[in-house]
Amino acid sequence: MKTLRKTLCVILSFLMIAGVLACGNASTGDAPITSRWKVTTIDNNGTVTDMTGWWAVWDTVSGAKVPEFTSDGTNFTFSMSGKDHNGYVVQNGDVYELYWDNTNNPNSPAMSTATITGNIMEIELKPGIKIIFSTK
Repeated sequence: MKTLRKTLCVILSFLMIAGVLACGNASTGDAPITSRWKVTTIDNNGTVTDMTGWWAVWDTVSGAKVPEFTSDGTNFTFSMSGKDHNGYVVQNGDVYELYWDNTNNPNSPAMSTATITGNIMEIELKPGIKIIFSTK
């Protein structure tokens, strides 16, 4: 009985240590722009559309392609409606400046700004038009 008690104490001690080590430190920084970003919300001059839930299902079924954003830290690709829009990134303090390659389109912005807070990135495409992304 004494041996069983010692064995259980040793096993429980290891489990407690493993549990403490598994917790680690909580991340307090912002996600890097090089993360994989998925759209959550579009704000078009105050009209807010939630792009999760039903839209995610619709994207999968119809192939509508909800907006995504990817970047290697220097260049970026903004995908929307099955079309890729490219440009380059300049970090200016806490703000990322996104310079678009497709400025020959009069409806396309020449430059947009992105800010990252935690795992949320907000891109202001043009005044009044914001796209909110999240990453894991």
